Amino acid sequence: MRTILFALSMIGFLTVGYSAKAQSTEAYARPDSARAYWKLSADFTDQTPLVQFYNARHQLLYQEQLPQNVRHLNRQTQRALDVLLANLVNNRILATAYLPENQTDLSENSVAYLMPASGKSLKQSFIKGGKAIFFVDPTIDQAGKLTIHCAQSKKRISQITLEDENRKTYYQGAFADLSYKFSLNLQELQSGNYTLKIGHPAHTFTYRLVIDHPVQRFALQMIE
Repeated sequence: MRTILFALSMIGFLTVGYSAKAQSTEAYARPDSARAYWKLSADFTDQTPLVQFYNARHQLLYQEQLPQNVRHLNRQTQRALDVLLANLVNNRILATAYLPENQTDLSENSVAYLMPASGKSLKQSFIKGGKAIFFVDPTIDQAGKLTIHCAQSKKRISQITLEDENRKTYYQGAFADLSYKFSLNLQELQSGNYTLKIGHPAHTFTYRLVIDHPVQRFALQMIE
């Protein structure tokens, strides 16, 4: 997964400009093809370029937002995407071990459940009376380090807790500072599903954390 994210980050340096789909017949297979394929599209809301990888059953394997300056893919980038597609298909980078019990395939919804946080902001603010009362910004780096930045308008006792599906607590701490930073090494935890709660007296933000050591995946997702 580290290789994939690094390669995708390099696309911004290899591309020169936007196409709704990759224009190379070597790099892009039509959705009616019997082969795995990838395609480049744009987010309908903000036109952010998005590359998506599909298997031969047209199930989404992985997707990643690209830099805004991506407009067209040159041949070097197309070859890089071909390699990433082959790795996804052959190495099964997306694991199904921690999908919800009622989801057994790699459909778009199930992939979103396991999607890395890269490209998606996990920042949240609690607004009251037009003022930001509490702010949180959790991130996970490629080494599996979880870092949480918190800020509050007044000194209140706030809490951070992490527990597994059986509600076993792995971390519980409190702080009252106006600005607070906390880090946790996820490599020390077992593979599985966890719930991260960052609580202020006025509001609690909840996240789902998925740890999958066999494929070195650490995914964080907001819970509405």
